[in-house]
Amino acid sequence: GIIVRYSTSLPDNKNYDATVPLKRILDTGSRIVLLMGLRAVAENVLRQATKMGVFGTSTVWIVPDGFADRPPPDDIRASLRGLLGVVPAVQNIKQQQQGQGQGQGEQQGGSYYT
Repeated sequence: GIIVRYSTSLPDNKNYDATVPLKRILDTGSRIVLLMGLRAVAENVLRQATKMGVFGTSTVWIVPDGFADRPPPDDIRASLRGLLGVVPAVQNIKQQQQGQGQGQGEQQGGSYYT
């Protein structure tokens, strides 16, 4: 079954200090983290998570299409192992119609793989 070990709401602030919620995630031993929010907020949280060592071989992060619709910033890309971004098929189809490629680090089959 699924057990939600921790849930919180973060402010819509790209400069928010997410240290406390990230520490709580570490303390609970959660293996799956669902991060919903605007891209700027998600990037900030992911940067902080990277610095704190929250990413690892036993953790999967799921992010929405607002973050996954394009590759993550270079400064955090290499550390985002275990990141899964879901992109609606309609958006993926539109990008294919506009001639955008499907290279490494880009959308593949509606998801973002790192």
